[in-house]
Amino acid sequence: MEVGGDNMGPTIAARTPEMCFARWELIIEASSMPTDEVVEADICIVGAGPAGLTIASEFIGTGRRVYVLESGAEHLEPDTVELGDGDNVGHPYFELAGARARALGGSSYIWDEWMRTRPFDEIDFARRDWVPNSGWPLSRDQLMDYYRRAHEALDLGPFRYETEDHPMI
Repeated sequence: MEVGGDNMGPTIAARTPEMCFARWELIIEASSMPTDEVVEADICIVGAGPAGLTIASEFIGTGRRVYVLESGAEHLEPDTVELGDGDNVGHPYFELAGARARALGGSSYIWDEWMRTRPFDEIDFARRDWVPNSGWPLSRDQLMDYYRRAHEALDLGPFRYETEDHPMI
């Protein structure tokens, strides 16, 4: 799919991939293209999940030809679901095929109501002796501008995540 053109706004504000892609120029199903087709782009982003779509949206209105490659289709399909299958070794986790989605929107396609949108807490960035490999090379405060931009891009309403903003029910 190509992102660009002068008639587009500077950003995409949408909650769903479908709303997001309504503003983009073109979606091409690769299976409909000849196998020897050459596609030229200024920028190629692999993956139409939250990160890939956010990066692509930064180029809207720049005149650059940006292509986003996604292994899945617009909706989940059995053939592409199987591509996510695998064995989980190490820390116990969900079945891989059910924890990730190969579709427009990436894994956010299956997040639904359990998607966690609030910023990490300061403790999440801290080094803790009892947690192997803990600690980040940056702080929560250094990420706040990015959290706010992501929040706005997803059209999540007011950026309020303090305890007093969400009293226990």
